Amino acid sequence: GVRVPDTMAGAQPRWSRTVVVALMFVTFCLGSWSMMLSQVTTGAAGHTEYHAGATIPSAPNITAFHEAQAARLRAAEDALRDSVTREAGLRGQVSAMLAQLEQAKAPHTLGSGGAVPPANSITVAPPPDGPRGHVTPPPAAPPHVVPPPAVALPVAPLPPSSVAQASTAMAMAPYAEDITAKFPELEACLKNEETGQTTCVSPDIQFRTGWMVHLVPQDNPGKGWRFHHLIAQGLAKHPYVNLTSDMGRADAVIWLPTSTGQPPNAVPPKAKFLILDEGDGAGYVPKAQSMNYIAYFKRSWAKKNNGKYLGAPKRLNRNYFPMIYSASDEYHKGLWESQAHRTRDVVCSLRCFERQPTRCRVLGWTQDAEKSLGLKNSLLGEVNHGGRKEINAGYFGAMRSAKIVVTCNPSHWEGDFRLFEAMVSGALVFVDEMWGPQPFPLKHKEHVIVYNTKDQGAFTEQLKYYIEHPDEARRIAHQGYLHVLKYHRAVTRMDFFLRSAHEQALIEADTPGATAVYADTGMSIKSNPDKAMMVDPKPDIWARRRLLAWLQGPEAVVEGGREIVRSA
Repeated sequence: GVRVPDTMAGAQPRWSRTVVVALMFVTFCLGSWSMMLSQVTTGAAGHTEYHAGATIPSAPNITAFHEAQAARLRAAEDALRDSVTREAGLRGQVSAMLAQLEQAKAPHTLGSGGAVPPANSITVAPPPDGPRGHVTPPPAAPPHVVPPPAVALPVAPLPPSSVAQASTAMAMAPYAEDITAKFPELEACLKNEETGQTTCVSPDIQFRTGWMVHLVPQDNPGKGWRFHHLIAQGLAKHPYVNLTSDMGRADAVIWLPTSTGQPPNAVPPKAKFLILDEGDGAGYVPKAQSMNYIAYFKRSWAKKNNGKYLGAPKRLNRNYFPMIYSASDEYHKGLWESQAHRTRDVVCSLRCFERQPTRCRVLGWTQDAEKSLGLKNSLLGEVNHGGRKEINAGYFGAMRSAKIVVTCNPSHWEGDFRLFEAMVSGALVFVDEMWGPQPFPLKHKEHVIVYNTKDQGAFTEQLKYYIEHPDEARRIAHQGYLHVLKYHRAVTRMDFFLRSAHEQALIEADTPGATAVYADTGMSIKSNPDKAMMVDPKPDIWARRRLLAWLQGPEAVVEGGREIVRSA
């Protein structure tokens, strides 16, 4: 399975040595035969007839004959030595390549402390100047983020000229190195105000093939401002993306239906077409059914009513994947405020109005807990009248002054900006269950506290526990903050979109090992219940059983003697 470099194309094949040895043997036999014949020659006629009409050289020509034989023998020996030398050189080069591959399979030791790469890294390096190949998927993501390693193995991005010529089947470059060693501007750092310690985190950048990307321009700037902000930031910061305004040059075209009502007229055949649908509700854009997209990403993955899960909605049957929002780098200042500066026990900025009964209910629970638990200086309800088209300083400042932030998804669909805005406030975040799978998901009691919107008693008990155990609350909040900086920034969410689309392109090109290139793609997470954010992953009600029946595949779940079949 090792490709021989073109520079070895002139090397002698293995059978050349056998041919040379055979020629030497024949030459030796002819020489011996001639010497024997010379001993039996008689007469002075210049030559004597022997049997079967054969002739042998006369005595005066014997010396010249043997000299010619010796010369041919020396030439044969020289040819043999040349063949052996060239074969040894070929063996040496191939052995070096094999040794390099074997070395690449072994985990790299990073830094003086002997630390190994993060679990989401792949420790396979490509041969120098060789083609980029497939890699083995990384193991499960670690429960919390570790600081970036001290030593890096650089992998350069493809220049635009190479990107334009790259084939669909080309896999990504392995990402064994810390990406910030080559792109230090990507690093996100968080300073602990209490200890003075600063932790810097490398974003999870897996897609390293390099693409020219065209973002379809907005035609309705009044809608989708915040999501467009996240996508534009992710594209601008991704080190293996080159933005182009010329769709004809693009390797990938991205369309946001909310902020751009009309899809592009004609996507070039070579370009991968991605649709990022942040629309409320569980439906999809009808126009997409007739489009040749490579991946369709949908925010509202689950169908809900007043916080209750109603089952899987109708979905497109091709390359249809879940997505969630992300954290903008403008949401935080890189400072994790001390407890002394967190003067508010709880902040819950949910707005209560008729169309959002679940949020009204959770806000009411928090107000009840304020009274029953004696919460201090809490801020419950709307902070100010800031809109979605701004990064509101008052809103973010209120959360950074809190020990706990309570938020809740919309009543009838999933996914909002509030979750990741709260996650980078440094407070412990309480959030309701989310049925849509996430890449490297937030986990209950590791990064967030997940509650059930139908159980006020459990919600209040958890709020009471973490108010009374501030060290544990702060530990979870810190882990959640770092986890978001690693896996849920705008640039890492863009990486999720690109690697998911690239994986689909590899699959459609029948590339061997296509699904082993990346970790946590749209394809790999959409049917994995472990990627959903639930209080109890083992459901005890019908709706949850139906969800897991859909997530786990075509096998039916039996309840009360009746089969519940996986929905479309």
